Amino acid sequence: MKNTEILLIENDLASLNYIQSLSFGYMICKKLFPDYANFSEYEDYGRPDILYSGLIALRKHIAGFDNIHIIKQLINQFWEDNEITPDTDDFPGNLSASLALNSVSALYHCLKYSINKEQNLILRVSDLSLESVIMYFVTINNIDQNLHKDIYSKLISGSELVKAEIKLQKKLIAKIKEINQIDRHLYIQIKPTDNKLVEFALNLQLACT
Repeated sequence: MKNTEILLIENDLASLNYIQSLSFGYMICKKLFPDYANFSEYEDYGRPDILYSGLIALRKHIAGFDNIHIIKQLINQFWEDNEITPDTDDFPGNLSASLALNSVSALYHCLKYSINKEQNLILRVSDLSLESVIMYFVTINNIDQNLHKDIYSKLISGSELVKAEIKLQKKLIAKIKEINQIDRHLYIQIKPTDNKLVEFALNLQLACT
């Protein structure tokens, strides 16, 4: 689904610099992490500790830490540890497994972006977050995915959940742009669901240790 709003998000992301784009990706991955954690707890599967380590590594990198070697190690773990990424074939019809897979995929793409800076990786993070919302909406409303393409797209684009996700991403990009070139440490304090620009409750010293 590529409506006008989504294309605007892609254009806005293309206008961000490296640290701004990485900050966007980090916040989206942070938002998706509970999907993985909940799946892991319920199914007794996965490595939420590895995903959490990935979030910490991204946050430190945004704050200026030279930790690319750690990020590369984490990327290798994603490939080598079979317990990290759920195979949805092993969990047929399990929405939680699909959401967890998107959470892993988003973080993997964000970690890769931190190294090679390819913008399409951050666009994929944005898409994965939206896809998770769409999957949830389709599942809870028992929508037939074999509907005519136009009818299906209209149902999706008219969903309040989908509209809220698009609004959240646009709001997050706007907040990141407001910070502009100020101290990089501020980027990791953005709270996308809060009206305030900075999440003052976050202890920066703890965040960077």
